[in-house]
Amino acid sequence: MDNKRPRLFVEVHPQNIKIELHLRNIAYKNITNIIIKEAPETHKWTLNKLVDVNSESNISSISDLITQSYNDVLEF
Repeated sequence: MDNKRPRLFVEVHPQNIKIELHLRNIAYKNITNIIIKEAPETHKWTLNKLVDVNSESNISSISDLITQSYNDVLEF
């Protein structure tokens, strides 16, 4: 694994009515009922895919996204 490549795969940002997750910039597969936004290019964040968690109904899909982000770290 390249020591210079960031190993972060998720950041959790609790907010008043939701939790915002920041995930790695990869092509996520099998996304259902989840909107993935991108942080502006000028931010230059490693975790620039943004996902809002505002109900328990999509927890399993969000868990899958986190797993995909984690697996991306393992591949390097």
